[in-house]
Order: sequence, then C-alpha cells, then structure tokens
Amino acid sequence: LFVAPIFLFLGFLSCQNKENPQTTQTAELKVDSVVYKYETPQVITPNGDTTSTTLYVKYPKLSGGNEQAIAKINAFMEDLAKRGLAGAGMYEEDSIKKPAPASLEEAGKTFLKAYEDFKKEMPESDMGWYFDGGGDTTYISPKIIGIFYTESVFTGGAHGNYN
Repeated sequence: LFVAPIFLFLGFLSCQNKENPQTTQTAELKVDSVVYKYETPQVITPNGDTTSTTLYVKYPKLSGGNEQAIAKINAFMEDLAKRGLAGAGMYEEDSIKKPAPASLEEAGKTFLKAYEDFKKEMPESDMGWYFDGGGDTTYISPKIIGIFYTESVFTGGAHGNYN
C-alpha cells in the first residue's frame, strides 16, 4: 500500500501583528471529515458467493485559520477524492482529459456507470468493484499541516490498485 503524504506550508495562515512583526496570532484550526459511502444491493453469484459494489470516501475538511488558504486546501482535498473516484473505472488517459466531477455523488455515479458498462460487456463476471479512499491530518502546527490520502480500487482482474 502506497501512502502519499501531503504537506502544506501554512505560514500564511498566521495573522501577523503589523506593529510588531515577530508577534503572531494563530486562529485555531479545526478538523472535521467529509464522508461519502454507497453500496449496491448484494447479489448472490452462481457460485453462491455474495457480492456488491461499494464506494467509500473520507477526507479531512479544515476550518479556522486563514479562510482563503483553508478554502484552497479543502478544495484540493475534495478534488483529489472526486478525481480518484470518477477515474477509478476509466483508463488513465480518459480520466486525465476530463474535468473533475462537480460533486462526490456525481463521481460515484461515474464509477457505478463504469461498473454497469463492464457488466454489460462481461455478464459472466461475478465480482463486485470497490473504491476506498481515505485521508486525515497527520500533523498540525501554525505553519504546517500534514495530510495523507490513500486510495484502494478494485475493478476486476487479479488484484486491486493502491495509490
């Protein structure tokens, strides 16, 4: 499993006192989570196994500090999750050319549509797909926030993909 840490320099999140530039006041940063999950109804395969297609995404959403900087970080994390989920069912060159979906729900629909298209082409396949994307903060200081985000995807084949 490959984990890609994201370290964001947040020196600009501190509010400097203009009269005394060495004094800083840092707005308290708060961390919440955005969670999106969906599971198709379970299906019993001809072999008697139970399968479904599942989507799960969780990533941090920050508040406090410099609103403009926090908005950019939150938009980056949301875009990362949406692109990963929407691109999971496509060939990489297709996902790179397309803009990010407008919402996680739209990204989820893209993933599920890719699964439905796959099932039309290969109805004998009895494997469900999954997308599991997750992230959180690893470190918070007045100048640096460490965030990680990982993805695990299975869209058929011998093994899943991990980013």
